[in-house]
Amino acid sequence: MQPRLLVGMIGLGLVVLTAALVFAASQHVAEAIQHARVAVIRGQQGYPDDLVKHAEEALKHADRAKKETSSPHLDEGIKKLKEAVTEGRNGYVDEALEAAEAAIRHLSEVQ
Repeated sequence: MQPRLLVGMIGLGLVVLTAALVFAASQHVAEAIQHARVAVIRGQQGYPDDLVKHAEEALKHADRAKKETSSPHLDEGIKKLKEAVTEGRNGYVDEALEAAEAAIRHLSEVQ
């Protein structure tokens, strides 16, 4: 098995495990966190298009969660996900990664 594939599989496994442990959270917040984590992993692996794709998916779920609940951390997480998408589209991978990681921290506080 190729090392890159193995690292990706391990990373995705950790994402799934972490999502399962977040039992009290809204499903959309949990899914937003999961996609944001995959965005970070894929960005770190050198796949900026995947980073953007998963950040966009995370943003969709965070926006849906916003309809269910109100939280300053959710608002900040949405802001950071938008930043991750914009920076990633513009080719600023390090900035996109930083924004996605900040989004994860904020979204984790919603739960």
